[in-house]
Amino acid sequence: MVKTDLLRMQPRLMKVTVTVVATLFAGSVEKSAHNVIHASLRDDWAGAQYWGKPGAFGDQTHIEVEPSEVQRVMAISRELTDA
Repeated sequence: MVKTDLLRMQPRLMKVTVTVVATLFAGSVEKSAHNVIHASLRDDWAGAQYWGKPGAFGDQTHIEVEPSEVQRVMAISRELTDA
């Protein structure tokens, strides 16, 4: 969970709930983005990964992606963006 302005724009009850929960569980955007930025700066990054905790770059799980699904998503993206 990341502290962002999106959480602050919720209805009143949700805003109060998020404020309490965020105090206990949410991290900063900088900490939450640590693993992805660290991976993108490396030459040996293999692709889709899941990290259980921000800042724990070595604790990663490789995500298997079906090539046909990747092609389908890319085709839809190109169609939507005229790219």
